[in-house]
Amino acid sequence: MKKIFCMIFIFVLSASVPLQASATVPYESYVFDNWFDYVPAPLPYVPDEVVSGDRLGIGAFSSPSDIFVSAAQELYIADTGNNRIVVLDKGLKLKRIIDGFSNGGRADSFSGPTGLFVDINGNAYVCDPGNFRMVAFAPDGELFQLIDSLPEVAEQVSGFLPQKVTVGKNGRVYIIAQYVFQGILTYTPESEFLTFFGMISVRVNPFDWFWERIAAFREQRAQTILYIPMEFNNLDIDGSDFVFATYVDTHNDQHVKKLNPIGTDILEPLIENREKQPLIGDLFWSNRDTGSGASLFVDVKARSHGMYSCLDNTRNRVFTYDSEGNLLYVFGGIGNVVGMTQRPVALETMGDKMLVLDQNRGTIMVYRPTEYGRLINLAVAHRFDGREREAAEAWREILKLDAYYEQAYAGVGKSLLSEGKNKEALEYLKKGNDAHYYSIAYRRYRTEIMKEYSGLIFTSVVVIAGAFAAWRIVRRVRRGKKMDEGVAYDA
Repeated sequence: MKKIFCMIFIFVLSASVPLQASATVPYESYVFDNWFDYVPAPLPYVPDEVVSGDRLGIGAFSSPSDIFVSAAQELYIADTGNNRIVVLDKGLKLKRIIDGFSNGGRADSFSGPTGLFVDINGNAYVCDPGNFRMVAFAPDGELFQLIDSLPEVAEQVSGFLPQKVTVGKNGRVYIIAQYVFQGILTYTPESEFLTFFGMISVRVNPFDWFWERIAAFREQRAQTILYIPMEFNNLDIDGSDFVFATYVDTHNDQHVKKLNPIGTDILEPLIENREKQPLIGDLFWSNRDTGSGASLFVDVKARSHGMYSCLDNTRNRVFTYDSEGNLLYVFGGIGNVVGMTQRPVALETMGDKMLVLDQNRGTIMVYRPTEYGRLINLAVAHRFDGREREAAEAWREILKLDAYYEQAYAGVGKSLLSEGKNKEALEYLKKGNDAHYYSIAYRRYRTEIMKEYSGLIFTSVVVIAGAFAAWRIVRRVRRGKKMDEGVAYDA
């Protein structure tokens, strides 16, 4: 009954908010509550426009593989099948086409570029697997870095096949290469190999392991699964040089990692210690869904204020989390109409908008935030920056739009907790089903009560102890008098 009422409430709400009119948006939004149940929610992002090669007048994109928004708010598109990089300005109008670069005074070109990155100086790094290399060239088109070999321990028959690339502030280059299972390849600005970064641990199903050990026939043993590490499939880097990377592991409750500069994942202990919802996209699926099976993250975008968004190409949805691993919102879906995608492969942000690259259709779907989505982003940003009062105000505005959004209740509770309003925080944290912060608020409130009444308690103890001592003294005196009177009588 609660969920039915919730769905009716969200439907009425959506119809009353112009930017969230569900009649014009072909997908739904939802979150999961503390019991991992599906809860409908207002739409956080809605379709804004579609970008295609035909619309730009340069011919259709052919199997585009990646997009990147530079510091100058220019959109770079790896148009893989056409062997070129297309650059759009911040208004998403054609600025230029890069179909080659200067390599020592000689014209050079791409062969199926699959991944790209542009640093703050406008230097472009491009994965060029058709030529077994990663190339980097300056804004004037002059090559200044080339990586074309694997370390000996990772050499493959197929050669060096770089797929995705990102670069840190110190110039360190991170590359995901096909058929390399040891981790992300890292290189110096001088193209020297450093180390493997953030290798994924293998988790073996005990039944499979046991069967592999007792398989009686050589043919059966030959057909058993090799337990080798999983490959990363995409990556991004934030302003603090933390690397976000996605991968697929059906035995793991986490499909994205946040790796610190020494390669340690800081999300895994956060989720495990807090007993949070796993970072795997959809927690369950049913026959009502298009697409089948678990979510498959194929890209991750590190956003400001600790947020990050992951792109799922099982049901073509975008999942956004905050720095504590809380699911904030979901949008997108499979289809041919505006707002839906067929095979999403890359995710980016441009200002307050989000962009999804659809490889099959050769288009970029642009989404704009609704008031609901804007408020969530604002609330998270305020709390991340320590502006708790402003965060609480934004969360309260969100509750006017969605009275069943647990993160908003928890957000208000955390803000009140930081202000020392422990009793008020308890109420909101209870509604937000945040056991971790509720226990913190409870301990602080209990300490607060003890301090407030410690003087009264101490005085009461002293008075009671004094009264008890006086009573014992009076009792002794009276007993002594009776004994004296008894002795005199016997005499």
